[in-house]
Amino acid sequence: MTSADDSALSSFVERLGFFFSDSNLRRDKWMRAKLDESGGLTLDDLLSFNTIKTISTDKALLAKAAEDADLKDLISYDAEKEVISRRVKFDRETAGDGHELSIVVQNLPLTTTPPEEEKAADDGKAEEEKKAAEDGKSEEEKKAAEDCKPVFKPCYAVNRDEVKALFEPYGKVGIVQL
Repeated sequence: MTSADDSALSSFVERLGFFFSDSNLRRDKWMRAKLDESGGLTLDDLLSFNTIKTISTDKALLAKAAEDADLKDLISYDAEKEVISRRVKFDRETAGDGHELSIVVQNLPLTTTPPEEEKAADDGKAEEEKKAAEDGKSEEEKKAAEDCKPVFKPCYAVNRDEVKALFEPYGKVGIVQL
């Protein structure tokens, strides 16, 4: 097995763990309906998912990921039917169907300056260029330029992986949105 196959296998294991998790099934109506209807998903169903296609289209590798020891408590794989199913049926009552079970983290620290400004400050040319551009403008042009400044997009001092690592000791983290 090549390192690319190892990487794809690892990614498949992570994706399968997510797709069949309670946190995903709380929101994914199509997946819940498919599991209720047939009890599982075929490898072909899974290979039609865009996130799976971006990893690989190798059916044998996906089957190998479905048999991975890390997933043995969550899913089972029927090689004859090529179907992956949950070991414990998803229960809407206890899994909180329609009731999000989430942790909301507020007031995450922001960096002092967005990365673009840091790069410009490092160059030392940003202020000089701005002043040179301003000198030749009328007051109306300056005001119009002020009105058209880009909207501030927050740059958090932490990334998704750091937030995920912080909460992993308390249970599997499904989604982190910053």
